[in-house]
Amino acid sequence: MATREGKVVLLSDVIEILTKKINEDYQERNKNIDPQTVLKIAGASIKYSMLGTTREKNVSINMDSILSTQGNSAMYLYYSYARINSILEKAGEIIVKDLNVELKNPTEKEIINKVADFPELINDILIQKQFTPIL
Repeated sequence: MATREGKVVLLSDVIEILTKKINEDYQERNKNIDPQTVLKIAGASIKYSMLGTTREKNVSINMDSILSTQGNSAMYLYYSYARINSILEKAGEIIVKDLNVELKNPTEKEIINKVADFPELINDILIQKQFTPIL
């Protein structure tokens, strides 16, 4: 995009294209979706895709990757969120008592350690005011 040359993409055009694609996708799966939800999905998809760039980079918009249900996209996060909530709902209340688990796989240990370090990481980010996401 070169704004001085008049080569710009309007946000309203991007939203229009995305809402059309979302509606088509839901129609193909014989599912109804209300217009407000379509706008929310389109907006979230745009916002999420913009998190992967900085003001120093040129913005490249790929509508298919923005709406992909696989990989690094808002739609994938929505899908994951819905699946996790479904699993938790089906599981009901979970009570953990005296959890003694022996982790033999190094990858399992690494994941547990990273999850345990997460609160400290968030605190460090807040202290350093490093709010730029790196996706």
